[in-house]
Amino acid sequence: MRRSWGEFRDRKVVQWSLGYLAAAWVLYQVLSQVAENFAWPPAIMRGATVLLAVGLPVAAVLAWYHGEKGRQKVGLAEVVLLGACGLLGAIAVRAVTVGTGREAPQAEAPPAVLLNSIAVLPLTNRGEADQEYFADGLTEELMGALSRVPGLRVAARTSSFAFRDRRVGMDSVAAALRVRHLLDGSVQRRGDSVRVSVALIDSRNHYELWNASYRRPLADIFALQQEIARAVVEALPLDPVLLAGDWTFQPHTAELPAYDLFLLGRQAWN
Repeated sequence: MRRSWGEFRDRKVVQWSLGYLAAAWVLYQVLSQVAENFAWPPAIMRGATVLLAVGLPVAAVLAWYHGEKGRQKVGLAEVVLLGACGLLGAIAVRAVTVGTGREAPQAEAPPAVLLNSIAVLPLTNRGEADQEYFADGLTEELMGALSRVPGLRVAARTSSFAFRDRRVGMDSVAAALRVRHLLDGSVQRRGDSVRVSVALIDSRNHYELWNASYRRPLADIFALQQEIARAVVEALPLDPVLLAGDWTFQPHTAELPAYDLFLLGRQAWN
């Protein structure tokens, strides 16, 4: 027994096996995160788990034949053992991914969407009809602010505004825009004040992750845009490291009459 253990030690079987286990654990964690973000089918992760498990005896076999210095020749026994591991791995992967064939057929999976994705839907104008440009302008300003957040995918303006007068559910809108989250709400400008109500919705379960209502002087509209964007980002399941930097922006102008003219001009351009 002492001699056998010494042989295992000389050929570094334990070291190779422990090293493989550590690397496999890290790889599994990475794959799990990627699978969640891209909505991979469960069969892919089951197959990956089996392959990682089969890799342990493969690492042990390679260590036994090549772990000791000077033992680099490939022999028949090693080829047979590695072939057997590969065959068993292929059978196991097929078993966990394909199944026995007796299960009921599954519906076609929806296209994968990123967890860190959002669409800002056109804010509904609750004020006078001639204030539609103001609601559109605030919508675009929020898009611009969120698009500066590192790692956050924001649907394009033309795509989001196609659902201004939507007659479909939130899940259908999210599926068409290929996003996970939706920002919806309304704006009412009256005199020298503005009221904005917004809600952040997870399209997968239809839950509101966050909602708020703001009533501010019109002069505070620039600060309000930043405040809403910051609140949305904090409610999203994003990596805090990505948000450490300054992703805010300076307004086009601090003068309200000039800002009004800017929004009117952009509406005409669009």
